[in-house]
Amino acid sequence: MTRRFTRHTMIWQPPELTPIIDIVFILLIFFMVTASVLQQTVPIDLPTGTSGRVASTESAVVISIDADSQIWVDQVLVERGQLVAYLTQVLTPESTVVLNGDQSISYGLFVSITDQLNQLGVSSISLAVDPSPMGVNAHQSGVPNQ
Repeated sequence: MTRRFTRHTMIWQPPELTPIIDIVFILLIFFMVTASVLQQTVPIDLPTGTSGRVASTESAVVISIDADSQIWVDQVLVERGQLVAYLTQVLTPESTVVLNGDQSISYGLFVSITDQLNQLGVSSISLAVDPSPMGVNAHQSGVPNQ
């Protein structure tokens, strides 16, 4: 029994681009959605100020009060009556609190929240301001002014 070898000519075929394009579009959509989620912040018009120091908000609990007097704790909307219960879960004894308040909120609300923080034993409260155009030693808020 003899074997016959036939010569097969290999024809070069370019790779199919459809699956590659699909994957590229899926990755593009994924990164666009991720980027938009990471940039969501509470819109606050901070009062301007030049005194203070730059504080890190990485390990701090950030409480933001917007122009509608809604209270946000680390980007989570919290009802005014539930604030103490929520902060009890979030705060630790060594927590630093950064308080971002829109310049149009009432002073009474601001005092009420700082009083609640004092009752919870928070000893370090930083007030966020929008740096003046000079920007020397200005306290940064961690929440962009929009």
